[in-house]
Amino acid sequence: MPHCVLWTETDWRFALETARLVEEFWRGELNRAAELRLRSAKLGLTHEDRLKIRVRYVEPEDQAEDEAAVDSSSVTRLEDRRKRLSGAP
Repeated sequence: MPHCVLWTETDWRFALETARLVEEFWRGELNRAAELRLRSAKLGLTHEDRLKIRVRYVEPEDQAEDEAAVDSSSVTRLEDRRKRLSGAP
Protein backbone atom coordinates (compact mmCIF):
# COMPACT_ATOMS: atom_id res chain seq x y z
CA MET A 1 0.00 0.00 0.00
CA PRO A 2 1.73 3.20 -1.11
CA HIS A 3 0.25 5.24 1.73
CA CYS A 4 2.33 3.21 4.20
CA VAL A 5 5.33 5.40 3.45
CA LEU A 6 3.59 8.09 5.49
CA TRP A 7 3.11 5.89 8.56
CA THR A 8 4.75 6.73 11.85
CA GLU A 9 6.24 4.28 14.33
CA THR A 10 2.91 4.02 16.14
CA ASP A 11 1.11 3.25 12.88
CA TRP A 12 3.53 0.39 12.23
CA ARG A 13 3.07 -0.89 15.78
CA PHE A 14 -0.70 -0.82 15.26
CA ALA A 15 -0.27 -2.80 12.02
CA LEU A 16 1.94 -5.40 13.73
CA GLU A 17 -0.56 -5.80 16.57
CA THR A 18 -3.26 -6.25 13.94
CA ALA A 19 -1.21 -8.97 12.25
CA ARG A 20 -1.04 -10.82 15.56
CA LEU A 21 -4.81 -10.59 15.90
CA VAL A 22 -5.19 -11.99 12.37
CA GLU A 23 -3.06 -14.97 13.34
CA GLU A 24 -5.14 -15.54 16.48
CA PHE A 25 -8.32 -15.34 14.40
CA TRP A 26 -7.05 -17.95 11.93
CA ARG A 27 -6.07 -20.19 14.84
CA GLY A 28 -9.71 -20.31 15.89
CA GLU A 29 -10.21 -17.29 18.15
CA LEU A 30 -13.21 -16.04 16.20
CA ASN A 31 -13.99 -13.39 18.80
CA ARG A 32 -11.23 -11.31 17.17
CA ALA A 33 -13.33 -10.69 14.03
CA ALA A 34 -14.98 -7.43 15.15
CA GLU A 35 -11.67 -5.88 16.22
CA LEU A 36 -10.04 -6.96 12.97
CA ARG A 37 -12.81 -5.32 10.96
CA LEU A 38 -12.29 -2.03 12.80
CA ARG A 39 -8.50 -2.18 12.46
CA SER A 40 -8.74 -3.07 8.77
CA ALA A 41 -10.78 0.07 8.18
CA LYS A 42 -8.32 2.27 10.08
CA LEU A 43 -5.38 0.90 8.10
CA GLY A 44 -7.15 1.30 4.78
CA LEU A 45 -6.65 -2.32 3.76
CA THR A 46 -9.51 -2.54 1.27
CA HIS A 47 -10.58 -0.23 -1.53
CA GLU A 48 -13.75 0.65 0.37
CA ASP A 49 -11.73 1.44 3.52
CA ARG A 50 -9.43 3.74 1.54
CA LEU A 51 -12.44 5.57 0.11
CA LYS A 52 -13.81 6.13 3.62
CA ILE A 53 -10.53 7.56 4.94
CA ARG A 54 -10.04 9.51 1.70
CA VAL A 55 -6.81 7.87 0.57
CA ARG A 56 -6.35 8.34 -3.17
CA TYR A 57 -3.57 7.05 -5.34
CA VAL A 58 -2.67 9.29 -8.25
CA GLU A 59 -0.04 9.02 -10.94
CA PRO A 60 2.91 11.32 -10.21
CA GLU A 61 3.18 14.31 -12.49
CA ASP A 62 6.29 14.94 -14.52
CA GLN A 63 8.77 16.38 -12.03
CA ALA A 64 10.53 18.47 -14.69
CA GLU A 65 7.38 20.53 -15.16
CA ASP A 66 7.15 21.20 -11.42
CA GLU A 67 10.81 22.22 -11.16
CA ALA A 68 10.49 24.58 -14.11
CA ALA A 69 7.53 26.33 -12.50
CA VAL A 70 9.37 27.09 -9.23
CA ASP A 71 12.00 29.80 -8.92
CA SER A 72 14.36 28.11 -6.47
CA SER A 73 15.91 31.43 -5.38
CA SER A 74 12.64 32.37 -3.66
CA VAL A 75 12.32 29.06 -1.77
CA THR A 76 13.74 28.70 1.75
CA ARG A 77 15.63 25.47 2.30
CA LEU A 78 14.12 23.35 5.06
CA GLU A 79 17.51 22.88 6.73
CA ASP A 80 18.03 26.65 6.88
CA ARG A 81 14.60 27.15 8.43
CA ARG A 82 15.21 24.45 11.06
CA LYS A 83 18.55 26.05 12.00
CA ARG A 84 16.93 29.47 12.27
CA LEU A 85 14.07 28.17 14.43
CA SER A 86 16.37 26.20 16.73
CA GLY A 87 18.68 29.16 17.23
CA ALA A 88 21.66 27.33 15.74
CA PRO A 89 24.42 29.56 14.33
